[in-house]
Amino acid sequence: MTRIGFAYNQKPEPTVGLVSAAAMEPRTDEEPPSISDVYAEWDGAETIDAVASALSAYGDVIRLEATADFPERLRAERPDIVFNIAEGLYGMNREAHVPAICEFFDVPYSGSDPFTLSLCLHKAKTKDFLSAHGIPNAAFALIDSESSLQSILSGADTRLPAPTAERPLFVKPVQE
Repeated sequence: MTRIGFAYNQKPEPTVGLVSAAAMEPRTDEEPPSISDVYAEWDGAETIDAVASALSAYGDVIRLEATADFPERLRAERPDIVFNIAEGLYGMNREAHVPAICEFFDVPYSGSDPFTLSLCLHKAKTKDFLSAHGIPNAAFALIDSESSLQSILSGADTRLPAPTAERPLFVKPVQE
């Protein structure tokens, strides 16, 4: 039977007693989240169980949480393929960790390769790459300071036209 490695990051459960009552109260859109969203793209136990259950129709599922011991576990288990939904935690290439490790051990995996994942996580680098290869995409500017934002808003920076009601400015985190 096919051995399917299932790579994931499980969102930590809040520790009982450490979350204040205020953190549990609803918040308005103007308020930042009361609990860090560092694990926002990780999956909860229910989702991980559901994916593992769905995969089990196609083979024996080997759960491989993408923690520090992932390389050793992958090497020891040697699945036939890795189904990857892991996001990683640290660094500009965090989404590429699992595929890169799979490639190192010559284990096939689902999803994009490490280069694609690393490139696409950084919006400005992705847009530079697309433009360099003649692929049309919307104009953009990387805002790296308050002064560069003010320059764009005032129209002094010519990379983008100054925003108007008909042509708004969309701001996105560069690595999210």
